[in-house]
Amino acid sequence: MGSYYYLISSLPDIRPEASENKNVDVFELFELIRRNLSKQDLAIYECLLYQHDNRNLLHHIFHEYHHLRVPDYIRPSVIPESVLKNYRRNFSYLPGYMIEFLLDNAGVFGSYSMEDIELKLRSYFFEFVRQQQAEFLTLYYEWQYQLEHVLAEFNQQNFAFLNDINNNDLENLEPLPVRLVSFDHKKLTNDLKPFIENGQYAAVEKLIDTYYWEFGDYWADTFSSNAVFSYTIKLLRLVRWTHASTNTEEKREQFLSLLHQVKSGHEDLNFLQS
Repeated sequence: MGSYYYLISSLPDIRPEASENKNVDVFELFELIRRNLSKQDLAIYECLLYQHDNRNLLHHIFHEYHHLRVPDYIRPSVIPESVLKNYRRNFSYLPGYMIEFLLDNAGVFGSYSMEDIELKLRSYFFEFVRQQQAEFLTLYYEWQYQLEHVLAEFNQQNFAFLNDINNNDLENLEPLPVRLVSFDHKKLTNDLKPFIENGQYAAVEKLIDTYYWEFGDYWADTFSSNAVFSYTIKLLRLVRWTHASTNTEEKREQFLSLLHQVKSGHEDLNFLQS
């Protein structure tokens, strides 16, 4: 694990509140990090960005088998947009876990719900993460797994129109066997409740951001590769607000349309929780 003193020293301080980062070009920072990593650390860095690639692939599969509109391509990503648009013809450009996922489920995607498809892809990805034998990756995805589980349970308790959670859904994705950077589950749910009751959904996302920041700060006291990866996690949260600030009216209409489908019982919301 090498030292990245000069790289980390050149990275600006960033805050979970987007308004405090007005002069920060997040995409430029992603590129700066990518250019300065060793080959080994670049592979770990890309495993953090694969979350976006997974989502982009799912969007195309959902469009093909469930007739959902393909939203804007999520960046930064490892896989070019042109490759995923024709993923069947571009297997050689995909990471191994995606290839296995697509080959093992070829011909049966049409029989799966969107939730089933997402859970299957995630299980392949988790196995891929295990194989990297990188402590930071394993800790991060285990921590995120626990956070998402808490949020899923909270959503079920507070949104009556959601289908009952299948307790096997997340349990089938075996947690990665490592120690946790823990957080207070009860405090999280208590903090979320008033925002939900008042319809302050942006505030919910901002609250969740603070938990990602706490996880990142746990690693931020050194100039190691882990400090670079923790900074990357913070950037990935910030870039969500960059996406949200573009085409806001169009996205609002899409969300309301999807929400209407959900409440009508046509789909469920589990696949939207990432």
